[in-house]
Parts: sequence; C-alpha cells; structure tokens
Amino acid sequence: MRKSVILILIFALCFSTTTAAFAADSINHEQAYAESIADTIDKLAGTSEINMNILKTESTYIAEGNGVDIEIPVRGNAPVIAAMDEGEDIVMNLPEQVSSGEGLITDDGTVVYHSADEDMAVSVQALKERKNGTQYETVKTLVTIENANAPRKYNFKFDLPSGYHLVKDYDYDDEFDEYDCGQIFVIDDQDEAICTIDPIWAKDANGDALETQYEISGNTLTQVVNSNGSTAYPVVTGMATHPNKHSTYYLTKSGVKKMRDKYGGKDNNAIYEGLLVCSSISNASIAGVATAMYVGNKLYIASKYSTWNRHYLDFEKKYAKVVVTFKWRNGGKNSGYYPKRDDVTYVSKK
Repeated sequence: MRKSVILILIFALCFSTTTAAFAADSINHEQAYAESIADTIDKLAGTSEINMNILKTESTYIAEGNGVDIEIPVRGNAPVIAAMDEGEDIVMNLPEQVSSGEGLITDDGTVVYHSADEDMAVSVQALKERKNGTQYETVKTLVTIENANAPRKYNFKFDLPSGYHLVKDYDYDDEFDEYDCGQIFVIDDQDEAICTIDPIWAKDANGDALETQYEISGNTLTQVVNSNGSTAYPVVTGMATHPNKHSTYYLTKSGVKKMRDKYGGKDNNAIYEGLLVCSSISNASIAGVATAMYVGNKLYIASKYSTWNRHYLDFEKKYAKVVVTFKWRNGGKNSGYYPKRDDVTYVSKK
C-alpha cells in the first residue's frame, strides 16, 4: 500500500513537471513567433517610433499619449481604441482571424496576435510622431501573411455613432482635395473628417510592392491583397490611422482682444504687398499668382478678424476655452497635422 502511494506521488510529480514544462515551451514558442513577426515588420515596413510608455491591465495595453491614449486589447476579440480627451473615440475591431488569439507584446512595443494555424498575424503599434515640438498619436495596424493558404481579405469593423461613416478621399470634398491619394476618412454627423487612414500598401519578402486596395461596406474597412505565383512570403500590408488632434488653451477677454488685433495689424499683408509690387515689374503671369495670393490673404485675415471680434463682443464668464482641431494631411514630405478649425466656448474656470 505504502509503495502504491509513493508511486502515485512520483507519477503526479512527473506529470505536473511535464505539464509545466510543456506550458513553458508553448509560451516561449508563441513569444518567439511574435518577435519574428515584429522583425519582419521592421524589415519590410521600416522602423517607427513606437510609444513605449505602456501600462498593461488585465484586458488592455494602454499607450499613454498627449491628448490621446491608445488602448490595445490583450485579446483579439476586443477593439483597438483611440481614447480622445476631446471629441469622439475611434473604435476599431481586429479581423476575425485573430479573434481567439492573445496579443503578445514584443521587445519593440508591437502587440502581435496570430491566427490559430499561424497562417497570418495582425500587429498593432501605438506610434509617437513629432511636428514642431508637439507629439501626435497614430495607430499602425499591420497584417503579416505567412503563406499562400492565408486569406486575401481582412476586415476592420469600426464602431461608429449614428450618422458617422467611412468614405474614400476621392468621394469627399474638402480644402485638401489636391492631396487625395487613396486615404480613408471617418466622417462625423456634421460631415467633418475626424480621422484619416493612410493609403494601403503591401510588400512581399523581397520588398516588392503588391497590388492592394481598400473596400468599404458600411462601417467595415477591408484590406485586399492580391498575390501571384512569384510572390515571396511573408507578405506585410499595413495602414496607419491618424485621429484628429485637439489642443486646448484658455484666454481672458484681453487675450481674445489681442488675438483679434493680431489680424487687424498692418504688417499682415506686408509680404504679399511686396511680392505684388515686385512681380508686377518682372512678369505678368507671376503677377497674376501674386494677386491671387494677396486677395486670398486679405480675405483670410478679414475672416479671422471678424471671427475673433465676434468672440470679443460675445465674451462672458471668466475665460474663453479655445479648442484647436488639427487634421492629418498626406502630402509626401509635407505630411503632418495642420490646423483645421477653432472652437470657442466660455467657461468660469479652467
């Protein structure tokens, strides 16, 4: 009897040790796979400045930013959220192929989810971008296709409020139409773009570009990748999502007056008036361009002066709360956030 008990204990110990070792090997394999995906992305998509200021909770990796926190789920069946200090949150669900997967964070801050058969993986990066000393947040989502058996379409469903929708830039009229290049906009119920998604791209293991495109169906954005017999695997395709940036500051009534008077000064048109005089002497066609710039600048200044004068006359309470909205614009080397509009309300305290 005693011998039987001892044998049972030895068997139990061996079983638990073997099980623990197997579990450890499984975890090590999955982490190694995630690191290999991150290395492939770095090779084909290039190095990005990933926000490493990440707090992990039970359900979320939170990348804390300046006005926007990027919330990346621990499980693939939960959404990625750009949590805004001002404005509507951007909520995007990952493709169903990784809905049962766990997101593993790699050494460089990339969160990787793989499909059950490891034919493909989805990776999410919370990026930091700087322009003129200000930090902006971007969500970069990448799909790594391991072989020819993997799907060619990947759906990203956005949870949007009523009246909001997705639209291709060619189908949306705004002041940046000259920069239309295949972007996607998230449009709110006031027909304003609140988020910009970069044009899609795809590269194979040799760095060769593949044919790829977006499809929109309701609130679902689909990435389509077209491979061929010469495609070298793995293939990486990606998109970057740029929520509008909001900057808030407060002005007293005297501060509002200074803003108004800034647009009423004589110096505002000096450079355009000088250009107009010089161009009229040298070249008629240049003079035409200069005239248009001069007239446009006059109209812009008049509009800004009128707006700030209205704020000055309507001023009430203690402060004017000014929220400046910046929108992402793709323009090659000039890509970046540009001021879109100012919203002014009056408050009693900051």
